[in-house]
Parts: sequence; C-alpha cells; structure tokens
Amino acid sequence: MRRLKNLEKEKRSKNIQEVVIKFIEKIKEKEKLDLSFFVNDDGLVVFGDAKNKMNQIIKILTYKNNKIKDVYFGYQNLDLENLKLLFEALKNENNNITSIDLRGNNLGVEGAKLLSETLKEKNNKIEKIYLLKTNLTDESMKFLAEALVSENNKIKELYLFGNNIGSEGTKFLAEALKDENNKLMVIDLGWNNICSKGLKELSEALKHENNKVLVIDLCFNNIDKEGLITLADSLKNENNKLLAVYLSNNCLDPEGIEAVKEALDYLKGKEI
Repeated sequence: MRRLKNLEKEKRSKNIQEVVIKFIEKIKEKEKLDLSFFVNDDGLVVFGDAKNKMNQIIKILTYKNNKIKDVYFGYQNLDLENLKLLFEALKNENNNITSIDLRGNNLGVEGAKLLSETLKEKNNKIEKIYLLKTNLTDESMKFLAEALVSENNKIKELYLFGNNIGSEGTKFLAEALKDENNKLMVIDLGWNNICSKGLKELSEALKHENNKVLVIDLCFNNIDKEGLITLADSLKNENNKLLAVYLSNNCLDPEGIEAVKEALDYLKGKEI
C-alpha cells in the first residue's frame, strides 16, 4: 500500500513537472508572466502555489530571447529565499521587466532591503511596482527611498496601499521626491498610518523643483484639517504638478476641505 502511494505521488509530481515545463515553453514568447495559477491543456488548475517551482519559473526572466515585461507574483506566499532568487533574476542583463506585482506577499523590512538593492542595479528596468499589503513599515520605506534616489532608478509608479507606513516612512519618501534622480509620477499610499505630520512632509516635497508627482492617493489614512491646509498651500506652489489627489476616508472637516478647494480653483484644470 505504501509503495502504491509513493508511486502515485511520484506520478503526480512528474505530471506537475511536465505542466511547468510546457508552461515555460509557452510563456517565453509572452510579455506577461502570471503565477497566480497554472493550468493544464484541459484548462484544469493543477496547483495554485508556485513557491516550490520558483527556480524553474524565474529562470525564464534570464533567458536571452525572453519577451516578458510584466510579472504578477501576487499572493504566492513567497519567502525570503524566493525573493532573493527573483531579485537576482531582475539583475540579469537579459531581464526585460518593467512592471512587477508582489502584492500580498510578506516582504517586510528584509524583503524591502533586497528589493532596494535590486533597483539600484544597472540592469534594473522596473518602472512600476505593486507592493500592496506586503507588510511594509517605516523602516522598509527607508530602504525603498534609497532606491528612488539611485542613479539607476527608473520607478515612475509606486503602489503601497494597505501597509503600515506612518509619518517617519512618509518622511523618507518625501526626501526622495526632492532628489534629482527621482522619477515618481504616481504614488498610492492609501490605507496606511499617515497623519497630518506625514502629509506635511509630502506637501513640502511637492514644492520642490525635482518633484514630478502627478497623482497621489491618500485615502483611508488619519489626515485632519491641519494636513489639508498644508496640502492646499503646496498646491499653489509653482513647482506643484499634481493633477489628482485622493483624500476620502480621512478625518476631513469643512475648513480643511474649503482650503483645498480654493487651491484647486486657483490652479484651474487640476482635479481632486
């Protein structure tokens, strides 16, 4: 009985291996790699967690003629070893990735540190990163901010929704926005722990000549009247480039809202 079970297990493992190999051959010519599921030729889901197949899958990114530019690794329960393997692939000269989605994985501080080092590499091509719900903290933001001021930085869009970023982390980000190597145009900071103190830091950065931010999402934070008034002041600055700012589900009050509205009227064509 035990031998029969082992044979069945080996057969299933072999079948999965074959599916992965077929998947690799097919995906090399595509521009997007999605690890959210694997399917066989009949359209049946074989397994959903690619964690144990990362060695083979990530090798695709280093193939000389691969065309993949967009990868989705969301909710794959990737551990530190998986992340190291992935980020090493992104340093490879054959890497073409411009967009990476890591949402729902537990990056934390160590993962953010590894990602930061990758983004500083000369072969880095990433312009868009989704880090929603990846357990990022203020300390994590310190490392990400270092990458944003690197001479090899190419990040234009950064999505940080649903993390634990507070005023200190916001300060690190704000300082990066003032750097000449900064290229950020879209920032999603929704559902974090940002209060008016953090918004004040961001507002000062929006006045800087190196600021390039066009869209910023601050929904579901703890911003009050003081923060809104500070933001309104920055909107009137000649270096401000914001086209849209989202502020729903904060501690908004009539005076703060009115201050922002007046600033938007002053700008004409800007929207909230």
